Amino acid sequence: MKTRHKILLDRYLGIPVAWVLNGLARLLGIILRRDHSMNINNVHFIVVAKFLGMGSIIQATPLLRTLKHAYPDARLCFITTSQNRYIVERLALVDERLYVDDSGPWALTWSSLRVLARLVRRKIDLYFDLEVYSAY
Repeated sequence: MKTRHKILLDRYLGIPVAWVLNGLARLLGIILRRDHSMNINNVHFIVVAKFLGMGSIIQATPLLRTLKHAYPDARLCFITTSQNRYIVERLALVDERLYVDDSGPWALTWSSLRVLARLVRRKIDLYFDLEVYSAY
């Protein structure tokens, strides 16, 4: 999938979907009275997402180290594109790796849904989105 197509998809589909899901998440948090406190006892699963830029993934290493130090019993998951697999596989701090296939629109859709389903089952406690210019 070309970068131009990714940008258009993100702008016209990703941003509205992100707004809707964020609103739903906040509403459900209020309705379910979810405890959003962060301490060593209630953080069990942490996700860090960075899709573009291999250098940025390497620069995230101090963050990963800090998270592991602050929450030693929590599992740390890193989400990125399949193209960055060989870099993320070398990060010893990461317990689990999930990959999104962005080679085409259908591959992106299905791999995103698979990753999302896995994350929902894992009950994420902390999610760090390291993408600056993308709603994805």
